[in-house]
Amino acid sequence: MRLGRQTCRRKIYRQISVEVSPARLNAFGATVSDVSRALRAQNADIPGGMAETGSGQQLIRTIGSAKTVEELAQTPIILGGGRAIKLSDIADVRDGGTDLASVSRLNDAPVTMFEIQSTKTASALRTYRLVQKKLADFSKANPGIEIYPAYTPADYVQSDYDSSLLSMFEGALLATLVVSIFLGGWRVIFKAAAAIGIVLFGGGYIIGKLTHQHISEVVILALFTLVIAIFAIARKEGRATFLAAVAIPLSTIPTFYFMDLLGFTLNGVTLLALGLVAGILVDDAIVEIENIERHIQMGKTPFQAALEAADEIGLAVVATTFTIVAVFVPVSFMTGIVGQFFKSFGITVAIAVMFSLLVARLITPLMAAYLLNPKTEEQKGPSKAMIWYEGVLNWALLNRWKTFGIGMVVMVVSLGAAVFTPKTFMPELDDGFMQVSIDLPPGLTPHEADITARQVGIIVANEQGTKHVVQSLRGDLTGARYFITMTDRKDRDVTKKQYEASLRSQITQIPGIRAQFGGGGGPGGGQVTINLVSDNPQALDAAADRMVQEMRKLKWVVDLRSSADITKPEIHVVPRREEAARLGVSVYEIANATRIATSGDVEMNLPKFNAGERQIPILVRLGRENRADIESIRALRVPTMSGGTVPLDAVAEVTYGGGQARISRENRQRVVSVSSGLADGYELGPAFDELKNLDFYKNPGPGVIIKESGDAEELGDMVSQFLSAILLGVFLVYCVLVLLFKDFLQPITIVSVIVLAPAGAFLGLFLVQQPLSIPVFIGLLMLIGIATKNSILLVDFAVESIAHGMGRYEALIDAARKRSRPIIMTWLYQLR
Repeated sequence: MRLGRQTCRRKIYRQISVEVSPARLNAFGATVSDVSRALRAQNADIPGGMAETGSGQQLIRTIGSAKTVEELAQTPIILGGGRAIKLSDIADVRDGGTDLASVSRLNDAPVTMFEIQSTKTASALRTYRLVQKKLADFSKANPGIEIYPAYTPADYVQSDYDSSLLSMFEGALLATLVVSIFLGGWRVIFKAAAAIGIVLFGGGYIIGKLTHQHISEVVILALFTLVIAIFAIARKEGRATFLAAVAIPLSTIPTFYFMDLLGFTLNGVTLLALGLVAGILVDDAIVEIENIERHIQMGKTPFQAALEAADEIGLAVVATTFTIVAVFVPVSFMTGIVGQFFKSFGITVAIAVMFSLLVARLITPLMAAYLLNPKTEEQKGPSKAMIWYEGVLNWALLNRWKTFGIGMVVMVVSLGAAVFTPKTFMPELDDGFMQVSIDLPPGLTPHEADITARQVGIIVANEQGTKHVVQSLRGDLTGARYFITMTDRKDRDVTKKQYEASLRSQITQIPGIRAQFGGGGGPGGGQVTINLVSDNPQALDAAADRMVQEMRKLKWVVDLRSSADITKPEIHVVPRREEAARLGVSVYEIANATRIATSGDVEMNLPKFNAGERQIPILVRLGRENRADIESIRALRVPTMSGGTVPLDAVAEVTYGGGQARISRENRQRVVSVSSGLADGYELGPAFDELKNLDFYKNPGPGVIIKESGDAEELGDMVSQFLSAILLGVFLVYCVLVLLFKDFLQPITIVSVIVLAPAGAFLGLFLVQQPLSIPVFIGLLMLIGIATKNSILLVDFAVESIAHGMGRYEALIDAARKRSRPIIMTWLYQLR
């Protein structure tokens, strides 16, 4: 098992606590530091040299450590002036544990929470299964301990993996059906698919009910696709459908090998790439099969048809494949968080598409030559749809300037729609997971912080739609975080947004609590975060206060908070320098005395108690009630240069005060973060644009600089990088086409389709007011690739016809007529 890190969120280690009474300690004129040093010197086993006796050399070891806690309490403490007292005279000695700094709860029940992470190169699923096995063994050995998996990302890795496999099997199945519709045999294939589907899915449902075991949809669909493929190859009229179905596995399997060579893993990004590219993998095969079938219908043998059809369409297929590669590869070289997300995306798509080219150019013609049957069919007249299409095309060719004008209008309108379409980094999905973080009133003890945090935890646990909630206090007790798992979407009546709004309305009623809602983790969730940076703390605080006050006026702002507006109570010790110098007391001694008395010495300086094979730290400090009493702190003794001690308040002022709970820096400059969520109905892009246009954002104050952060920063980075990648992809597409067609002007005809291809997408998003986001840009890349492929198929055929003496007008009509079928077939397939 390859585990990277294991973290326990409720750690209590064994510790010997020596709680000193300040009254008794002061009576002897000693300090807590004296007691700690004395214990370290007295309670130790130390090698003491070497003796030579008649039998040889003997190691000398001084054994001075106590064997029991009771014996430790009787340890003599040597004070200045030769005085000696027992430890028990001035302190209570207990064998216990370290202070509980954090409390974790599951549905309000206290738990010990463990976080287990696999190493970077290990399989998350394999590691998770091994951990499950170990936990099952532990549960058998310890039946009184209940282990509950609160959050298991491996489940979602498995879900992504299953979704990608489903997409591939669905693609193979749909390719079979689409090809059967256009190339014949669809009645037989559809009847067989219906019968086989009823048997497999019905059988799976019955077996699941009888055995109480879930039968995976992936398994059923894989069997479904395999049986359909076998049936298709057995039937003469369905063999063309078999050729389309096998293109996906033949292209995908070698892709896995090269992914492994490049160090890629099957993760959310590569699985997304494989799921999306499944639609492209079969395109080349469909085009090849359709062209071979067309030649067979012309009376040629399958062997002759395979040779001539493959030769006729070879350049177009190669061009379309390299076009897809040119579009997607630049995505892999983007920087920032977006770049990390897509580093393996584009290369995975390129590898899979290159293998689909090899399958389409080599394997598909080979199998077609020996599996397809010769046939001759009467040439049927054009269908009504084809007659209508040719009429529209004829009008467009005869009215070129009108057609061009319409295209320009569509392009301008679509680009305008894109400008006014809302934008966000990652759309918030109803995935059933949510994080809520709260700020607690400052200065709480661990017990008080737990009680306050439980109020929020109880509200979340009792909210309709909550499956379970994990609560974890921050180590500095300034806040808590809640990891919420909601019930399945089909089992709840509220959406994630409605659930969040209900929780917000209840949590805001708790005095002293500030809450901020986020997504299930990672980027996204619609958070606006602004960093104010300055070397001047006063100007920075003033700018942050002004920004908070002004942002409260904006309608979309919820969960507003600033990292500078939390003041933590402190006790300030201000030395009286002249008096301290006269008595020979340094600032270091003052700080050291208060630190050791209240928190104990640093770990490496702590005395140790020998407990068999372990050494238990001995923590010497004041008792809990004295650490909370400012008068006890003022009465602490501080050592002087002469060897004596004086009270702390004789050399320093001890008063109550306050300070910022958290101070952040960037490049050695102070940073204050102002963050806000988005109200329901608002998107990140429009909200952030409104914020940037306000005066307090443009002029934050003298010496103060505003830096975008979080999703707002990533949104701007995403848009600029995707646009750069798309422009670079278009340029590479043009270069590829120039090399293949050996012409500089002809590729412009093909590339020009790119400016019109996204028109429908932009207009649709604008009409339904759905935001531009990472998934949309991925879809645009796919759309550009598909539109360019279709354009190449048409232009290449027309160019070849013109080269054989056909007129340009007739060549365009003929190309549109003969290439419409494979284009419609691939279009129908992409609609899956």
